[in-house]
Amino acid sequence: MSEQRFARTLIQPPWSGRALLDVLAERFAYQSRETWFRLIRQGAILVNGRPSQPAQVLASGDRVEYTLERLEEPPVRTDYRVLFDDGVVLAIDKPGDLPCHPAGRFFQNTLWALLRRDLGLTEVHFVNRLDRETSGIVLLARDPAAARRLGQPSRRQQMVKDYLVIVEGDLREAIHARGWLTDDTGSALRTKRRFVPGDPAAATPDGAEPCDTAFTPLRHHAGMTLVQARLGTGRMHQIRATLLGLGFPVVGDKVYGRDETCYLRFIDKTLTDADRQLLRLERQALHAWRLAFPHPVSDALIALESPLPPDLAALVPEPHLTARPSPPGRPSADA
Repeated sequence: MSEQRFARTLIQPPWSGRALLDVLAERFAYQSRETWFRLIRQGAILVNGRPSQPAQVLASGDRVEYTLERLEEPPVRTDYRVLFDDGVVLAIDKPGDLPCHPAGRFFQNTLWALLRRDLGLTEVHFVNRLDRETSGIVLLARDPAAARRLGQPSRRQQMVKDYLVIVEGDLREAIHARGWLTDDTGSALRTKRRFVPGDPAAATPDGAEPCDTAFTPLRHHAGMTLVQARLGTGRMHQIRATLLGLGFPVVGDKVYGRDETCYLRFIDKTLTDADRQLLRLERQALHAWRLAFPHPVSDALIALESPLPPDLAALVPEPHLTARPSPPGRPSADA
């Protein structure tokens, strides 16, 4: 699908103080640096409503606007499934390779656009989001009031989120990983995070976020382990960054896998056969498996489950089950 799109973004740290061309080329990598330079010169990029220059230094709060003419969107999977819908809350079983909301090259080819088209929704309020490559349960509210109630801290604390993830290596013992997530300053990727083990009750280091994840190994096969991950906190890239920090990179993960330079070649469309063999899978092997939450109106407990997709199940066949999943509930203090 393709159509004219208008995009706007407000500049926030860490992008303030940098040149417009650098910000566009790094933050919106779906266009080449040369293309962004040309668009700026053509007057297609406005800063605070005025034509701009490539070297213009941006300040926090600056408004950058641009028009994308007939942007051709990459193909995605559209075979999502409705798990629950009572007119107030909507839960979707999302396939891998489908973005939740418009960003970058994706607009019409997103779950947001598909739900508006297929279900006739005029409002789409995401309560949780998944990365494009992550499959599983996505929770939405059909109106702003329900979205606000589901987003209340007390209700979020009652949510139980279990993921299934396939990692490289032989993880044999359960691990309750506590510590912090911080920027990975040693990485070539600006958005990559690093897990630092420690006591989250202690003083939080500058720029870090406390994180808490309980991991339970379930199956083993061909040098891989299927792991249940139960979130005690919900941070960006929490599961993937923590597992890499523990020495068990996620199968198929181009950022938190065995070689982060795979991501750079993926962006440049120069992945090699050796890269694909190293990754094992075209997407990261992460699946939002179970979700339990109090209904925003009735307060009744809603418990949902999405089965492991075939592409992930094929990597760790059922006969190699070595442990039972943890029952629904919060991670215990001694997990």
